[in-house]
Amino acid sequence: MLGEWTPETARSPHGLSAMPLWVDLMNVPGYLYSKKGLSFLSRTSGKFIKLHPNTEHCVRMDVSRVLVEVDLTKPLPNKISFKGRGGADVMVSISYP
Repeated sequence: MLGEWTPETARSPHGLSAMPLWVDLMNVPGYLYSKKGLSFLSRTSGKFIKLHPNTEHCVRMDVSRVLVEVDLTKPLPNKISFKGRGGADVMVSISYP
């Protein structure tokens, strides 16, 4: 989408309600470090599109990067909290670089 910039258009983007965005997931448990597991976790931010090549090839295990289509009309979460295996509380942090 391309348009002329004005202060008015900067305050309210014309017709833009969703966009693809890389999402970083940190502290992902090992049993969820797969396409299926990361796709499941990324749904809290939006619609899963694909894994980043570094994540897909397990180059970096500290950060899982996933491309999702985010809904710009909803707030983006910063954390995912759930009961993991064995009933322990798990907290996955989310950032949007």
